[in-house]
Amino acid sequence: MNAVGLLFSGNPERFLVAGTSGAIFAWDWNSIKNSQPELSWTINLPSTKERLHKADVNALVASENEIRQELLAGCGDNLIYAFSLEDGKILRTFEGHTDYLHSLSSSGRQMASASEDGSVRLWDTRQATMTSKIEPHKEFKLARNHFGKWVGDVSITDDWLLCGGGPRCSLWNMRTMDLMTSFSDLPDFEIHIARIRGDSVLTGGATSQFFQSTFTGKLVSKMSTSAITLYSALYSNSPREVITLAGCSNNIDICTNFTYRHKVLQFY
Repeated sequence: MNAVGLLFSGNPERFLVAGTSGAIFAWDWNSIKNSQPELSWTINLPSTKERLHKADVNALVASENEIRQELLAGCGDNLIYAFSLEDGKILRTFEGHTDYLHSLSSSGRQMASASEDGSVRLWDTRQATMTSKIEPHKEFKLARNHFGKWVGDVSITDDWLLCGGGPRCSLWNMRTMDLMTSFSDLPDFEIHIARIRGDSVLTGGATSQFFQSTFTGKLVSKMSTSAITLYSALYSNSPREVITLAGCSNNIDICTNFTYRHKVLQFY
């Protein structure tokens, strides 16, 4: 059983949450720090007569409103589920994608989802209604037919949407949904990581390098990593700025800036 989606949830960050095939598990973080992990709760994904197997959980994001904390899960059955973190019940289901989910990102009451179907969709998380849709592969500046149309990652703020995958990495205006920047300075590789961090754009994927760019597309820095392909980047700015990179390697790189690896953790 492989853990695909992974996040910290709670205020403060109380749980380590992992999504697997057909289920989501949460461990109390304090118990993990004390080397005695305790499973706090489990959410089982629904199954139907049409599907013999429960769907994989490919992406997780925590969302909080004035009523409750929620867990949003993007899955292999083309659906996004909103679960209550209080009792694990399904609150809403987001329907519209025609292929499996790769990535989720939320900002306030908005959520963005990226899928194998080639679309990025914006949703109102309160009502599970789609508000906008873009298809980057249909833009001449972004299309890379040799990689396909899938979108591997999406990141949003109140003002900006960043995405990439088969199509080139691109920045969009959240209010008008106009294409603002095509990151043509980046090498030609499949994008698995596309993140907005402050005034910077961070990208990685089917390359051993990790890149930092400006919103206008200017390449600021590139860093060699342990992996031949990067799949995961976790960023933290407390108590200090750190980014952790992982991919096709038995090493995890820990970086205190975007120019060199501060530490490398080896697992086997």
